[in-house]
Amino acid sequence: MAYTNVEKLDDALAALNGARQAFRPDFCLITKKEGRVDFCFFGYGSREINSATTVTWRAVRTINKALEADPGLKLFEDHKGHWVAVRGFAR
Repeated sequence: MAYTNVEKLDDALAALNGARQAFRPDFCLITKKEGRVDFCFFGYGSREINSATTVTWRAVRTINKALEADPGLKLFEDHKGHWVAVRGFAR
């Protein structure tokens, strides 16, 4: 699997939303609570699966760093179920 760059917030959110759709919750659980994204991985699979979970883990780190650095940044779920980052919107 080629290196996937998830150092930018938009790329990290795209990777994370893809992982949320691709992985079963009993295999890989991705949750959002208290201003953080949590990632629990319950096992190992093929080389491709391990590479995908590594990309997901790096995306979670990027998103959590962005949330910590900017208190005005919040994650919301849009009408399609995707997480989006919104700055300066109180809810």
